[in-house]
Amino acid sequence: MAKFHDFNISFTKDKKQLQKLIANAANAGYEIVAVNHVVADKRSLQNAPAPVELEDADIANLKAQGKRLQQLSRITLVLKDINTFPRMSNNTMIQSYDLLAVQPTTEKLFLLACTQLEVDIISIDFSQRLTFFMKYHPVRAALDRGIHFEINYAPAIRDTYTRRNIISNAHALATVSKGKNIIISSQADRIMELRSPYDVANLGLLFGLSENQSKDAVSRNCRALIMHSVSRRSVRSTLSVRRIEELEPKESWKVMANNPEEIVKLSKASDEETERPKKKRKR
Repeated sequence: MAKFHDFNISFTKDKKQLQKLIANAANAGYEIVAVNHVVADKRSLQNAPAPVELEDADIANLKAQGKRLQQLSRITLVLKDINTFPRMSNNTMIQSYDLLAVQPTTEKLFLLACTQLEVDIISIDFSQRLTFFMKYHPVRAALDRGIHFEINYAPAIRDTYTRRNIISNAHALATVSKGKNIIISSQADRIMELRSPYDVANLGLLFGLSENQSKDAVSRNCRALIMHSVSRRSVRSTLSVRRIEELEPKESWKVMANNPEEIVKLSKASDEETERPKKKRKR
């Protein structure tokens, strides 16, 4: 059975309130949640908090109910100009977060995020009327690179005008992406704004997704997003060097692989071996 995810529990300085949000998300049926810290400028990046975890009492209470919870950390960079991301992305604090998201504010920055930036999530503020159109080619480029787009539903609960904008913008995204690589998160900062995974899947139908796409938006797509995050952060590799004298006879092919002439000889010998007629066995 697929696990349910909510990758946008809004960070608050009220630690008890944040712990209640995380605990209620677990009670609602989510098994993996991410606490999201939004950074609008470099100054706020310096004050980015460390990930907040549940108290031992809350964890014991969830275990007693037979519920499991995995908590991730997430940071969202608001892109206001083309130099925002390079200035922030090299920060060691950002690299310590599990998920990296960007929120482009212009069409150029949206194109940049889709085609060049190494991020996990593109989260557009759908609560406002967009100043640009989401075109097929940039979105397709992001899909090919494994990047996911996010729709947040909690702002739609707060205001009727915001609800209309979110539904309209979500439909545009679902159309241009054909419902692929979309996740639905809460962006909740109050307990009353959280909804169960099955209710969120029903909201996906309202956002223009099919039934299967709506379920994937809180389960399978989120799992693929975690795998993308792991691969993005696993950029280091190991190189081993050995002397030729240390190689065993069965490893001689490693030396020949660096000599084109030897490769040609081996290929010709292989061709002659295959073309040589087989002798018939005597009965």
